[in-house]
Amino acid sequence: MKQVTLKVNNINTGQWSTLLLELNLIAKAWRSSGVNIELQAPSLKRILEAGQSNKPQASSSRLKKDTFM
Repeated sequence: MKQVTLKVNNINTGQWSTLLLELNLIAKAWRSSGVNIELQAPSLKRILEAGQSNKPQASSSRLKKDTFM
């Protein structure tokens, strides 16, 4: 097993979520090649569930309401 540790500073919440979602996409893509990538991060499960959902997020639904009024 090989292990990589990322230490990320000065990242905002949106950037953190995007980083975790992209790392998860890489893990899924490489799984078909037999590579198993395990991700561990604070709030990872919640971020992945929200990021992979087809439901609109609260902020985007508010934007849409304001736009169409």
